[in-house]
Amino acid sequence: MKYDKIDVSLLENHQCMGVNQEAPRAHYTPYDCACDAINNTKSYSSKYKLLSGDWKFSYYENVRDAVNALNNMTVFQEGDVIKVPSSWQMHGYSIPVYTNCHYPFPMDPPHVPFDNPVGIYEREFILPDTWNDKEVYLNFDGVDTMFWVWINGNAVGM
Repeated sequence: MKYDKIDVSLLENHQCMGVNQEAPRAHYTPYDCACDAINNTKSYSSKYKLLSGDWKFSYYENVRDAVNALNNMTVFQEGDVIKVPSSWQMHGYSIPVYTNCHYPFPMDPPHVPFDNPVGIYEREFILPDTWNDKEVYLNFDGVDTMFWVWINGNAVGM
């Protein structure tokens, strides 16, 4: 799959906190009836699709290597798979980073260290036909720092 080019300059633009994202708000799951809402089981909702499970995964030691792989369409040639949700460090990629004693990266605002591990995930899924002509929101509840999202090869947000 071909990906739109990444604008790496956004990494160091402290005035850009996101692209094409919704304003912060309370999170909720819409249900079809009050009885399902009372149970608070997201899988009961016909308006909710959980994307947990096996995802294609590629790990890169730094931003430049990841961007190069995306731009040259060589991202998933290795065929690694990782469970989502999870932490890639717990699957043998890189090492866990803890911030209880010092900041783990050089501080030189607004410059971002490019020697910073990057994980790239890919998942195929099909939306239900009942969602046609509806607004659809993609929620990321555990992404650390910054990420880009592509749908069908088109950049849709950061």
